[in-house]
Amino acid sequence: ASGRLIARVEMGTRGTAAVLPLRGGRLVVAQRQVGEVLLVEQGRVALRRALPGEPGDLAISPDEQRLFVSLGQLDQVAVLTWPGLEVSARIPVGRRPRALALNAATHRLYVANLQGGDVSVIDTESLRELHRIPTTGVNLRGLDLTADGLRAFV
Repeated sequence: ASGRLIARVEMGTRGTAAVLPLRGGRLVVAQRQVGEVLLVEQGRVALRRALPGEPGDLAISPDEQRLFVSLGQLDQVAVLTWPGLEVSARIPVGRRPRALALNAATHRLYVANLQGGDVSVIDTESLRELHRIPTTGVNLRGLDLTADGLRAFV
C-alpha cells in the first residue's frame, strides 16, 4: 500500500464499518445512522440497500457468498447474499449486537452484545446461535480473534 488517496466516494452520511472482500476489489459500507448497506466499486456507490435496525459491524464468509451484519436495534445478525446484498436470514442474538469476528476454520461467528455483556456464538453453516459466553464487562464495542482462532478479545 502506498498510503495515498486513490478515490473519494460520496455516500451521503458517515459509514460505520467496512469490509474489503478478498477478491473483486469491492467495498461494503454499513451506515448505521440511515439504516443501509452500500456496495462500492470502482470509486462509486454501485448498490444501495435499505437495512433497518442500525446496521453496524460486517463480516464476510471466506467463499464470499454471505455477508453478516450486526443489527443493534433488532438484536439480530442479518445474513445477506453477496454481492447482491439481499437479506437471506436473520439470526436472533443477545442485546444490542455490535462487533463481529469470524473464525472461518470452525464456521463460527462471534458477536459482542453491547448491552447484554455477553458474546453470542453463531454456527455459520446452520445460521443459528449455539450459545452465549458471559463476560464480566458491559458496553461491549469491540471483538477480535487471535490468528489461531483459539482466543477472543472483547
